Amino acid sequence: MTPPSFTAFAEDKVPASPPAAGAPRFVKTVKFKKATADIAEAVDIERIASWAKKQQHATGRVEGYACQDDIKGRSIDDEKTKLWVLTMGERRANVVIEALVNKGIAKNRLLPVALGLAEADEPCKAQVVFVH
Repeated sequence: MTPPSFTAFAEDKVPASPPAAGAPRFVKTVKFKKATADIAEAVDIERIASWAKKQQHATGRVEGYACQDDIKGRSIDDEKTKLWVLTMGERRANVVIEALVNKGIAKNRLLPVALGLAEADEPCKAQVVFVH
């Protein structure tokens, strides 16, 4: 099995350079239905797109995660589960990017990043982080 290509893996997560003082920064979580790449609330995409349209020079990282509910009954130590978790994160990041592109945001402003498993108390999600 050939692993999919990812922009980044969880262990490679490096924080983006901090924005300059006073630079706009926008962070928004997009929730997903469990074990799917279906966005739970479309209003999240509307808010992100609205902000991004006003900040034409801002670029964003779309960080996709799997959640604990996604892997119920699976061993996190299993290689297939690890690959599935990263694949789900990538799928969720790309779904958010596609939705934002459909709202008029240029695809070259968005970078998909698969970051693995979210913390135990967090929802199934993708997080969008824009900096100017």
